[in-house]
Amino acid sequence: MNVRRFLITGLVISLLITLYGSLKPATGGIDLPYIDKIAHFIMHGSIAFFGISFMKNKPWVILFISVAILFGVSLELLQRSIPGRSFEYADIVANSLGTLLGSYLGYKALSSLKKFFKS
Repeated sequence: MNVRRFLITGLVISLLITLYGSLKPATGGIDLPYIDKIAHFIMHGSIAFFGISFMKNKPWVILFISVAILFGVSLELLQRSIPGRSFEYADIVANSLGTLLGSYLGYKALSSLKKFFKS
């Protein structure tokens, strides 16, 4: 599998899992402290990690991060209309922090891959 196909696959899987987890009606779930905040952080971070690799320059990176954060806010707003789900500012914070860290890590990983393949 080439790198581009891996990145596209990771992005699509991350988006699908995030959409499903965010928009399905709430059920019992795991009862651990802050587990949903950790899940928000990881899922939005993974979207950003894979998605940032397709941005060609700084304006596109800034646009991508902004859209990714708005995506997280939109999902939170949609949760108001889903049985058993609710809007939480803490989820928006977790989504946004995950997006920022995932973007940073994805950018660094991509930079390392580019250097590796140039040498």
